[in-house]
Amino acid sequence: MKCLLFFLTFFSTNVFSQTNEVQGIVINSVDNSKLNAASIFINNSSKGTISNADGKFTLTGITQNNFELIISYTGFVTVSLKITPENIGQFHTIKMVPRKEILEGVSIMIPEKDGWEKWGKLFTEGFIGLSGFAAKCTIENPKTLRFFNDKNDNRLTAYSDGNLIIRNKALGYLIKYQLENFEYNFKKKVITYSGYTGFEELKTRSVKKRNRWLKAREESYYGSIMHFMRSLYVDSVAEQGFDAREMIRIYNTDTLFDRIYLPGNMPTVRMGNDTFKVSPGEIPAFKKIPDYVDLINMKIFSFKDALFFDSSKNQKEFYFNNYLQVIYKNAIVKMDYLQVNGLPKYLKMNQTSDAYLLSEEPLIIEKDGSYFNPLNLMSSGYWGWCKMAETLPTDYKIGD
Repeated sequence: MKCLLFFLTFFSTNVFSQTNEVQGIVINSVDNSKLNAASIFINNSSKGTISNADGKFTLTGITQNNFELIISYTGFVTVSLKITPENIGQFHTIKMVPRKEILEGVSIMIPEKDGWEKWGKLFTEGFIGLSGFAAKCTIENPKTLRFFNDKNDNRLTAYSDGNLIIRNKALGYLIKYQLENFEYNFKKKVITYSGYTGFEELKTRSVKKRNRWLKAREESYYGSIMHFMRSLYVDSVAEQGFDAREMIRIYNTDTLFDRIYLPGNMPTVRMGNDTFKVSPGEIPAFKKIPDYVDLINMKIFSFKDALFFDSSKNQKEFYFNNYLQVIYKNAIVKMDYLQVNGLPKYLKMNQTSDAYLLSEEPLIIEKDGSYFNPLNLMSSGYWGWCKMAETLPTDYKIGD
């Protein structure tokens, strides 16, 4: 299944805090009853805990002073709490609202009775992926998913009533993913999903298996969005093996398309002081003309004016126009990527990804490679192909 991926995980983390724990209590907002075994975790990290019989929790070992604390419980609306230096030492009372309270009086679609049987394969391929790593991932509680097929809008949506439990035997993680929204647009073949992620290390006594996990994690990390964002933060994009170029996409409905697209003879185009090479885009089935052509700047992208460091928050702001083509030169794509995309098995190509911003708001980048607002970044190519099976926690370090 070829598709464009908009992969979202909501997070906001920062630097060291003098306080290394967060305490609180989780209660039902309707009757103030204590919620036992609620899941509490720092989003997209390996730090988490659960509430006790009295609904209380203590999360220790925290090294950030700005992060997003996620509280989830089956049948209740997920709570996202912004933790800052101003409130990290407070005792937090988390009032959770039953999901049915939110839905009462609202006209909604009825979830499909046999949703997993009908849509499980499509969901798994779009969410977990089609890679070799994906083949080693298992969703252990698929029945928590609720599917809605909107035939009028020609789209499939889903959410999870509680954390999805994903066992990733390729990377050695147990993932708890609170899926807030999954959408597949049948017409455009575009997948979008958003949610909150918690990681736990799988246990093993096998040194051989542990080493396989470490090797697979490094393979997932190098060339990833996390790797790229960390490189941006420390101004080492080229040194880390990335080649970034400005890219302008010209669709075949644009009058400029006919002046540029010459089958069998891709010219270079001069725009201002820059020269662009032309690359044809996807050619739909039963057609000879591609939907678009990409103009790729032959000059390396300059991040000098695209990045701004906010010293008060230890964050970087990143903004760019048009598209950004990012090539990771230190690794070629894997065989499963070639197979899924119908490319020759003998092809030796570097990992190539495209990205663009949906709005004029800059991305806020943290030192650990997390970025906000993830809703604003759309990616395709290799980054789009790498899905949950290749995802690492933001506190991952080489050798972990």
